[in-house]
Amino acid sequence: MDDFLTPVSTTVKRPKESIPEQVQNLVITSPEDALEVLKNKPDLKAVGNALNYLAVESYKKDGFHLVNPAPLSTLIAHTLVTAILPDFWRILKKTNEHRKQFVRLFSNPNGLGAIMNRLRPLIDDCRQKKSVSNMRDSSSHIEDIIEVLDAVLVGDRTSIEIWNDIQGHVKNSIQSKLIWKEYVAQVASGRVLSIVAEAEDALKGKGVSRTECWLASGSQYAFWLGQNIAVFMKDDNSVEASLLAATEMGGKALFLGYTGLYFFIQLSSFLTSG
Repeated sequence: MDDFLTPVSTTVKRPKESIPEQVQNLVITSPEDALEVLKNKPDLKAVGNALNYLAVESYKKDGFHLVNPAPLSTLIAHTLVTAILPDFWRILKKTNEHRKQFVRLFSNPNGLGAIMNRLRPLIDDCRQKKSVSNMRDSSSHIEDIIEVLDAVLVGDRTSIEIWNDIQGHVKNSIQSKLIWKEYVAQVASGRVLSIVAEAEDALKGKGVSRTECWLASGSQYAFWLGQNIAVFMKDDNSVEASLLAATEMGGKALFLGYTGLYFFIQLSSFLTSG
């Protein structure tokens, strides 16, 4: 899985150049068209068109979805996190236009992998007091990425929805299992928890005053994880594959060792037996 979650580059380049008119006015009819728009310094309207296309496709039975670990999916996820997120997240959040679509595109192991791969060099830059661009320093980029990651993972149905996306869009059963294993490794083995904790520490070290994200708190994170497992097992307790997936997630999560997690795993056992 690491092969298709590795970013092509980690550098944000935002030169002031004229935007090719043919790209801005491109009618998006394929994921390749969407990528072409996203990587060519689009304006807000063009970004909205691309996000709308990709989000609508992700809900179609046979539509394009970033959950599939193809090179095109990796490139789109990478472009979203390195080029679109820094320039457009704050306005998407403020206007609430296309915000849900943007977050939706990261709700899969490919998207989560792109976010974490982007955070690593930004954390290093922040600790070394370097700037990743001429316009903004690394701390503001980190804050935006943490906000997006929060929006992607918050809620007790996150895991079951990602599971359903995998089942609905990945036709190869072996590949489906590998993608789920990657998600489990990301959220249940502590990858997300540890990297967000590192990011928050880097921000503190730079003197950024903020309320720490729940994703950096072991107890709050375990509470979230336990809720996700409980909902998963309650909703899909009659489907063997789903039960196995939830059990795999719970087994991995036990190694985090937080009291809140144990409580909710016990609760899930009660719910599924009732």
